[in-house]
Amino acid sequence: MKGRQAVWSQPEIQALAARFVAAADEVWRLHNLKDPECELFQEFMDKGIYGDRTDSSTRQGIFAVAPSGVLLADVNTTQPGPMRDMLTRALRAWDALPKSERFLPYDPEARRAEIQRGEQRFPSDGVAMRVHVRDLPRAGQPADWRAKALNLDYAWFRRGELRSVLPVRVAKRATRAWPAALVQRVVRLHLTDYVRGQTTPHEAGSVHAASLQTEVLSVKKTKVELRFTGKAQVNTEPWTDRPDGSRARGIDVALLGRASWDPRSVRFTEFELVAAGQRWGRTEYNFRQDDVGPAPLGWVFTLAPQGERVPPAALGAYGW
Repeated sequence: MKGRQAVWSQPEIQALAARFVAAADEVWRLHNLKDPECELFQEFMDKGIYGDRTDSSTRQGIFAVAPSGVLLADVNTTQPGPMRDMLTRALRAWDALPKSERFLPYDPEARRAEIQRGEQRFPSDGVAMRVHVRDLPRAGQPADWRAKALNLDYAWFRRGELRSVLPVRVAKRATRAWPAALVQRVVRLHLTDYVRGQTTPHEAGSVHAASLQTEVLSVKKTKVELRFTGKAQVNTEPWTDRPDGSRARGIDVALLGRASWDPRSVRFTEFELVAAGQRWGRTEYNFRQDDVGPAPLGWVFTLAPQGERVPPAALGAYGW
């Protein structure tokens, strides 16, 4: 995320980008599934920088494309210079593109019902949370971009799930343990090391300890103040093809948080949950090859802005 900020914060690049309609999406879906959006992406994904690809690996990058699907230019970079050059080439290609080739030969609205996206699975009574993750300060921390690397995911909850973390009788000093299944989901799917890149959920059998508890701090007519405490210990054995243990991974973290619950609207008006501690190991795409730890890591869950419905990376493991 820091690399992307370094590019798109450049005034010259912002001026160029203002001439485009920006969109971001999950590339695996576009690359592998079948609906009108995916078909359009697959029309141009193996042109340009991926023109010599014959395998099924990722097509990550920045693509400048006409509404018709004609590829104007593309690049995969976190450097301002190559990004500026790509946008400039794309604008020149657009200016040279005949009007007859700029748009689809049909109205895309006619195929809207065929589109299948993760956002459509958001529960009608649901709550979305942002989950930020980053490395915490430590001795010997890299001096390059990795020192400030951070990333963002989302966590979704049904309203009943969050209601289940409140004590049955909401009174000062009352407590309640979070349901085990909910804690497992938070730990396995969201307390993962995706600071530098994609990673996979923790396996169910690797969770050795996982608990969260709610305590009521105060009760008023319009606000119930809550505190969360807990811990999580996860340890995955090395992959059989890596006897040196380089792909073993785990976490040992404490959790602490606070929230405000409005009993009238039956919803959280504030919610913050922090997990911090040690992580170790690596996965195939999270760029920890030279930094397997142990090292400190932290996550923070906060309420997402109203209407923000970006699917969690591990939505497929939710079982919804």
